[in-house]
Formats: sequence, structure tokens, C-alpha cells
Amino acid sequence: MHPSPQTALSHLIFALSLPLGALTLLACPFLLYHWRRQPPQRRMAWARAGGVGLLLWLAGVGVTLVGAQHPRAPGGHATLLLGNALVCLGGLAALYAVFRLWQSRRGGK
Repeated sequence: MHPSPQTALSHLIFALSLPLGALTLLACPFLLYHWRRQPPQRRMAWARAGGVGLLLWLAGVGVTLVGAQHPRAPGGHATLLLGNALVCLGGLAALYAVFRLWQSRRGGK
């Protein structure tokens, strides 16, 4: 019996949520430190991405905690999957913010 594509996707999202969530937590203090040192006109693009990443991460953790309370209830697995997907999106947004910061420090816009 082969796993369905939905099961494979959920396993991929669950596997990515931990490293991307950790990346978000590591990136936020780094971004905050550099945000304070940049002039206002240079910090907006990556600061927005970092803020969105943190908000998505927080929402994902909250949704995951709600789904983890009753994982066998109807919709419990879907709630866990949604929470982990939000954590992944938050991590990707934080990664984008770090990339934009790196790009701005190299002299790009």
C-alpha cells in the first residue's frame, strides 16, 4: 500500500516546520539588531518580511497547539497541518527578510 499524495504532503510539511520554525526564532533577534542600526529608508522591505514571518510563526504555533489538544477529533489532523504550514510560511518569510537584509547591506535596493 502506497501513501497517498496528501499523506506525503502532510509529512513534508511536518518535516519542514521544525527547521523553518527554528530559523524564524533565530532570525528575529538578528533582524531586530540590524533594523535598529539601519536608516529608516533602507529597512522597510526586509523589516516587513520579518514582521510577517514572526506573525505567521506565532499564528502557526497557536493553531498547532489547538490541533494538538485533540489530534483524533474531527479536523484535528487538518488543524495540525494548517498550523505547521503557517510555521513553514513564517520561516520562509524570515528567510526572505534575511536575504533582503543581506542584499541591502551589499548595496542593492
